[in-house]
This record gives sequence, C-alpha cells and structure tokens, in this order.
Amino acid sequence: MKPIWHALAALLLLSAPLPLASQTLENQDYPTQTQEPARKQQALTEAQQAAAEAQKRQLAAGEPEATYEQVLADPDNVDLNLRYARRQIREGRLRGASASLERVLLKEPGMAKVRLLRAGVLLRLDTIDEAQRELEAARSRELPGALKPEADGLEREIRRRRRKTRVHALLGVGLDFDENRNAAPSSGQRLFLGNPIILDANSTRKSDTGKVLLARAGAARDLGLAGHRLFANVTYYRAEQTQVRTLNLQSWALDAGATFRAAWADVTPSVELGHLLLAQTTYLRSGAAGLRFDRRLSERAAAFAELAFGRLEYSRTAVVPTADQRTGNRGEGTLGATFAVTPSHRLTFSYGYEEVGARLRFNELARHSLTLGHAWVFGGGQFLLSSVTGRFDRYAKPDAAISPKLRSDDGYRARVTYGLPLGRMARALRQTVWTLGYEYYHALSNVTNYGYTNNKVSTMLTQRWEL
Repeated sequence: MKPIWHALAALLLLSAPLPLASQTLENQDYPTQTQEPARKQQALTEAQQAAAEAQKRQLAAGEPEATYEQVLADPDNVDLNLRYARRQIREGRLRGASASLERVLLKEPGMAKVRLLRAGVLLRLDTIDEAQRELEAARSRELPGALKPEADGLEREIRRRRRKTRVHALLGVGLDFDENRNAAPSSGQRLFLGNPIILDANSTRKSDTGKVLLARAGAARDLGLAGHRLFANVTYYRAEQTQVRTLNLQSWALDAGATFRAAWADVTPSVELGHLLLAQTTYLRSGAAGLRFDRRLSERAAAFAELAFGRLEYSRTAVVPTADQRTGNRGEGTLGATFAVTPSHRLTFSYGYEEVGARLRFNELARHSLTLGHAWVFGGGQFLLSSVTGRFDRYAKPDAAISPKLRSDDGYRARVTYGLPLGRMARALRQTVWTLGYEYYHALSNVTNYGYTNNKVSTMLTQRWEL
C-alpha cells in the first residue's frame, strides 16, 4: 500500500496548480498562529498590572532616601519618618509603612496629607475599617483644595471595597504589524513526501497590518469569609488582517471559578470555555478545568503552580480542511516564582510542561517551555515589560505526507513592551494605558516547513472600568 500511496500523492501534486498545493501546505502552522488571542490577552493583563503597580510606587520618587538607621538615630524627626514611610511604600513593605506613618501622626496629628497616605496604605492591606477612620480624621478639618480629589478617590475606593459584588470591564483597541504574518519558511521551500518544493509568489513571506479589538467584562463576589470569592469573566478578541485574510481571527472565552484563601496558599479552581473562528468560520472549540496555587514566600517573593486538563475540538474549514485531525485532549502544568529584586524591578521565572493529543498521531506532541520575565517601573508611572520564552516541541510520529523525519521544533520568543498610564495628563484618563510593543519569534525545526522568523510591532490603547 505504501508505494501506491506515494504514487497517488505524486500524481496529485503534479496535476494540481502549484499555488493550490502551496496553500494546502501553508495550513500546517495554523495552530501556532491562532494562539495569538491568548498571547494578546496575557500581554494586556501584564500591562494593566504593571500600570497599577507603577501608580502605587510613584509617590515622592525624587526625594532623598531615608534609612532605618537614620530613623533610629532621630525617631522624633517628622520629615525623616515620612520619607522612610514613603520608601517602605515604594518597596512594598506596607505594614512597616503604616507603623512609620502612625509615628508621624503621633507627633503631628493634624497632617491631613499623612492621614490620607496612611488610609491608602491601609486599603492596600485590606483593613478597610481603619482606612475609613483615617479618612474621616483627615476630613474632620478643612482639607486644602489640592487634597480633595485624593480624599474623594479614597472614599470611592472604600465604597467599592465594601461591595460584596464588584464588576469590571476593559476595552483595548490597537494595530499590529507582522513582517511574516503567514509564517513562510525561511528556507524558501516546503517539503512534500520528503521532496522540496520552491515557494511560489503566493506562498512567500508576507508582511501585513491588522486591526485589533479586545474586550473583557467580569464580576467577583466576596463570600465574606477570610477573603474567599467567586469570579466569572467573558473575553472577546478580534483581529482583522489587511492582506492575509485567511488569518482573520475572532475568539470568545468564558472563565469562572473561585479563590479560597488558606494559611499555606491561595487555591483557585476554575473552568474555561473557548470558541475561535478563523476567516469567519468556526475553527476550534475548547474546554478546560484548572487548579492554581499561589503562595507568598516573603514581602518580595511568591511562588505559584498550575494544572489544567481539557479538550480541543477542531473543525474542518475551507482554509484548513484537515483541521479535525488535530482534535484531542490536552494537559499542562506550570511552576513559577516572582522576585522583587528592587522596588522598581521584578523578575518572573516559570517552567511548563504540556501534552497535546490528536486523532492522528503525527499531530501529537510533548512540550517543555521556559520563561524569564522582567518588569521595570520608572518615572511618572511608566513601565517596561520584557520576556524571553523558549518552547521545545517533540512530536509522536512523522507526518509521511510531508517528511519521513520525526518532527522536532524549538521556538524562541523575545518581547518588550513600553507602557504609559495617561492619568497624569487628565484625571478622566486615570484608568487608560497606552502601550507600544515589539516581539521577535524564531522557530527552528528539523522539517523545513516549520522553520521561520517574524518581527512584530504593536500598539494598543486600553481603558478599564471598575464598579
């Protein structure tokens, strides 16, 4: 049967128009291409977290540093204690900052700005009643006009924190530019039955621009017991390409779960459902159940672990007529840690292992991945996020229609994102963030079809609402 199969395949290759044959071969990398919604959502989440952290840490960034030794030598010095408290806030040592601010207020109880600062610290420590008392004490005297917006903001945040149900929404719009959107092989050729085929003009590298929309809405319900809560979110992603319209993407995702706080870790079981359309046609439906553990090791370090198991259901489309061959189960695990090296710099390390099943074994793979991330918060609330990821895929069986080799892929992704919260320009923009990003991806493979590079530049404007 094998010689007959090879003869029929060669006859089909010779009789089909070359552009059609090339297009069919191009479809092989669509699973990698369609992971873009998840990558974009992760990047947006990281940017929002960095923007919030930047806002918290930009207090009096230019003032002289105060040390604990200086405070011990002159404990009644109000200015010294205040500068030391601000340093503690920037370093994330909130309990110590609260105590330092309390010492200042014992000497100068009428300092409304200090009371507002301590109220903000207590809010971050989730001691809402104490924060309310500090705010009321600050307002017991006439506040200067410059402090009224800060007091109003604290009052709104306290009211929000007291609600058992909180609602949030996020909207992002942006533009992408890809140098090699269709993932054309760097070699300029593809294999078919182990034989190289030179790419025609329709299959070579294509640069392209795309318009991106990402919207997310969700709610969380406080269970009133030690910080336990329920949550649910829905996310919509859409990317419209200018030229490579076969990679137009739409994605819906729903996730829900609960977080339970224990003395040893925060435990979060969750479920997720997804529906992805490729070129306006259903391409993938997915479902997964996950379990995540988060544990704070110290004021500067935390660790996390995550397990997820799910099902990937691919559908045939005109663009990818063999997509259903990839349908199968999926399982993955991740271990990681974060370290605040300095108040302005945070490192994240993670290792992941994933197994993907499929109806045809040449689509099954085992994947190891390593990621190193760095977050830098600097002047005026600006931030810079960077990461390097190595992904190592090993397939279960050769795809004889392409090559007799057992496929082995190594992918390397480097990403850097600059972010600027726009709140300093106008108070109405305090939840608006602008980002500019660059990404380089290099895929190495022992099968030439899958070795390619891509340079990507993207920009996005995001707005967040909280109720």
